[in-house]
Amino acid sequence: MEKAQPKASLIVNQTSLPVGGIFTVSWEGIINPTPKNWLGLYEKTAADGPCRAGLYTKGKASGSESIEIPHDLAPGTYELRLFADNSFTRLAISELFTVGKPRRGEIWIMGSVPIILKHFIYLLISLESLVSFELKSGARIFLSVIVF
Repeated sequence: MEKAQPKASLIVNQTSLPVGGIFTVSWEGIINPTPKNWLGLYEKTAADGPCRAGLYTKGKASGSESIEIPHDLAPGTYELRLFADNSFTRLAISELFTVGKPRRGEIWIMGSVPIILKHFIYLLISLESLVSFELKSGARIFLSVIVF
């Protein structure tokens, strides 16, 4: 009787996140690791093919990496798929996770998109990629900027 080969697995550290969010994916159990094994982000019903985001496993049988959800991704249910050696031979599929719009109160700044603010708010983008809103009251709010 032949022993069954252990299957590779993918683990996503979040079940719900906004577009532009960053999450960590871990993989383990790749039997024949190569630098061309890769992970792809797919809508749950999408066929294997071009993915919305992805990365190579760098020849590691197990490891973890961060992936950013593209800002133009439609809200919905997605999964990550692990493929062998630059092919569409599936090694593993993650649990499903939900991608939604940015949470209320979050501001996503992309590239050179013009930002229009009311006259009482001043915008300062520093070299350190911080956004500072200065209100008439003198209060300041600092947010991280996503730069493409």
